[in-house]
Amino acid sequence: MNREKFELLIDKYIQGIASEEETAMLMEVYQIYQDKPLNWDETAMGDREDVRQALFSQIIHQIDNQGVTPVQNIKVFKIQRYAAAASILLFLSIGSYFLIHKRQPPQIVKNQVNDIHPGKDQATLTLANGKKIVLRGAANGKLVGQSGITISKTKNNVLVYTIRPDEGTAADPSQKNTLTTANGEQYQVVLPDGSHVWLNAASSLTYPVTFAGKSREVELTGEGYFEVTHNKAMPFKVRTLQQEIQVLGTHFNVNAYKDEPVTATTLLEGSVKVTLTTDHKAITIVPGQQAIVNQIGLSVHEVDTDDAVAWKNGYFLFDNETLESIMRKISRWYDIRVQYTDSSLKNQLFSGTISRYTLVSQVIKTLELTNAAHFHTEGDKIVVTH
Repeated sequence: MNREKFELLIDKYIQGIASEEETAMLMEVYQIYQDKPLNWDETAMGDREDVRQALFSQIIHQIDNQGVTPVQNIKVFKIQRYAAAASILLFLSIGSYFLIHKRQPPQIVKNQVNDIHPGKDQATLTLANGKKIVLRGAANGKLVGQSGITISKTKNNVLVYTIRPDEGTAADPSQKNTLTTANGEQYQVVLPDGSHVWLNAASSLTYPVTFAGKSREVELTGEGYFEVTHNKAMPFKVRTLQQEIQVLGTHFNVNAYKDEPVTATTLLEGSVKVTLTTDHKAITIVPGQQAIVNQIGLSVHEVDTDDAVAWKNGYFLFDNETLESIMRKISRWYDIRVQYTDSSLKNQLFSGTISRYTLVSQVIKTLELTNAAHFHTEGDKIVVTH
């Protein structure tokens, strides 16, 4: 288990959203640091908060004690956490000023009424006939059969399309479904060709119930990460408002939110061709590159791909990013509004890594370590001040 997966697991457990399998895995790590093994069966029906506190007091007892130290001209600090089990990366900056901050064991708040919880794995599926299925309340297993296709929901909150020729009815490629996430939601879908798509908050993916013809075409709004099944005879195409992306089989992320200044396509594996919908200008990018579409046109940049897919891996990752851009991401994931008392605050620059599975209060406390801005919540709104 790498450090990112371990921290994500702990954060999910703290929020009470870890699965049974994830909880069992965490208990195994816990027992490494326990003089007396924890019997989960005995404690599960007891005080859950005491169990959480005990978990962290044991695992994080080896955290370093250096406190807060200002350092100049250093890009990244790796602070070892959780002894041999894991470590986390925590760094914040404004300009060239960086801080290392001691991470304290998360405090369990008994009354969290005034705090805002992170988003969850939920979405709405709209079928070709207009019927809507709210996946949050849907039971696991088969949801519906649709002209030769079975649509199922797994226990890990993944929507799966399976071709069922034995049903005697060929799937109709003219029928299209749409998977939609609101603010505070994310979801995954495995398409009929086996391609896997992760959908970020405030996004939608429209696709046929089966692929036929010379290409596999889907439409995206918002943000999605794609792992496309290779099929040389049938290229995979992703259409957004400003561009078309064509691939054979590859891994890439597309950020096409309407409220973002650019549309960004970031390639992790394979190769993709990006074509503008306006003048049909096209470029092909390779792994480690990002195609940017803005008012000027189409351009290519070398990037760190971890930045683009951090959301899919359970993190906010900022690299010299403006506070305005950061707060747009936080707003979508926590389903909150943002108000600035001074517009100049929007241009402050930050770098850092923060889990997407913490309460919003923990996120803004981490941002405040720079003293570049201060935050407080008012209902479903965050107010940003000097």
